[in-house]
Amino acid sequence: MFFRLFAVISLLLLSGRVSAQLRNADFEDWAGPSLHPIGWQHDGRSDTIGGYGTAQTDTAEHGSYALKLYRWYGYVWDWVTQTVPESERPTMLRGYYRYTDNLLMRSNPLDTAIIWVSVTRWNSGTGKNDTVGYAAIELGAADTFTSFAAPIHYSSSLAPDSLTITISPTLGYQGGTAASGNDGSYLTVDNLSLETTPVTPPQTFTTIGTDKSGDVQPPGYANDMKTLSYAVDKAQDSLWFRIESYDTLQGDFGFAIGLDTDNDITNGHAWGGANQSMKYDLVVFIQRDIVLPTMIFGGVETGPSQTTSAHFEPRVVDPHTIEVNLKLSEITTSGVLHIVAGSGAFDVESNGDIYDDLPDKTYITLDLQADVAARSGPLNSTAAVYPNPGADRITIDRPDASLLRVTDATGREVNVPSTQTSQGLELSTRRLPNGIYLLTYRSSGTTHTDKFVIRK
Repeated sequence: MFFRLFAVISLLLLSGRVSAQLRNADFEDWAGPSLHPIGWQHDGRSDTIGGYGTAQTDTAEHGSYALKLYRWYGYVWDWVTQTVPESERPTMLRGYYRYTDNLLMRSNPLDTAIIWVSVTRWNSGTGKNDTVGYAAIELGAADTFTSFAAPIHYSSSLAPDSLTITISPTLGYQGGTAASGNDGSYLTVDNLSLETTPVTPPQTFTTIGTDKSGDVQPPGYANDMKTLSYAVDKAQDSLWFRIESYDTLQGDFGFAIGLDTDNDITNGHAWGGANQSMKYDLVVFIQRDIVLPTMIFGGVETGPSQTTSAHFEPRVVDPHTIEVNLKLSEITTSGVLHIVAGSGAFDVESNGDIYDDLPDKTYITLDLQADVAARSGPLNSTAAVYPNPGADRITIDRPDASLLRVTDATGREVNVPSTQTSQGLELSTRRLPNGIYLLTYRSSGTTHTDKFVIRK
């Protein structure tokens, strides 16, 4: 009997207490008259002459054999799954695949394969498994063996007890017959491996952006952004971002961090919020749908729905705060990032809608080589200093601002003429050389301090 894809999701997961050791991850071991892969559960007919089911193939990436899965017409296919004990927190599933004859004749022209990883812990109170981490990677057409990497995202700090891998040659019923005949969507998989690279969370974060309360537009559509902070651990190749919200992280939520990685804010994709001060090359999405409240979705994308295999590990710190860990080497090689962040609905990844920007009008520049940040919002106020980086002039977005001093990176005070305009206090910086500067001014009876960058 054949099962449709939703049957895979309902599999019971086993528990365990030791590190995962996948059985037959290179698909070299087969048994039985119909040849089934040892260590893997599957359903359907196994053969080597076509049709639908699970088959041994000698077209392998390495070794003698690989796994081959088929589909038949638009509604029947086979899948394989394996559950092993797991007490560690693996960060990546890697392997190789080929995917051919995935052209369909009706409605949806191309089929897509998928591999899931589910990391769980048994909850004796509910009598069910709690999801600790997950991975899902969709695989498109590939005539030759192609490597893939599926980062495992964790939504809980709990230690798991089991891990399940499921491989399917199709996402589901596509409403069409394979163009090559009755059978198609041939998925070949070989040489799977789990990668574990534990990362120690940083002790301190540096705040690089502050947002005022109550500025979500329209109100109630998203969490109210409060602060954006970062931390770098070059020894662990780690870049962390922390988002703090005025609201409690209940039910649905969605956050995004747009990153300009090539030091050119004019190319890339348009930001989904009102702040159009830069375009992004990469965007980090962190989101949760109340339908699956134990799972935090997200990842690193090059554009809307263009997921990469970059490392992505989020965690909820407290009812107002969420963090995400990234690999520094996968985000930037130059060490300079321009950043804009924001919040949206749970589907912020798919529709890109941002309802609360941070900062509101300009972007943040982060120099990770020097480990310093030029903030578009001051250290102790919600005013914006823009553009940042600047060239000939910058503006303090406060109508009553009065300049006290500007100092360079050595602490030396420099002369910067200022003019009051309808936009705020404008500083003439055309004579300043490139570098990082400290700005001190007064507004509303309070002294404020901020950093800005001059880049010409």
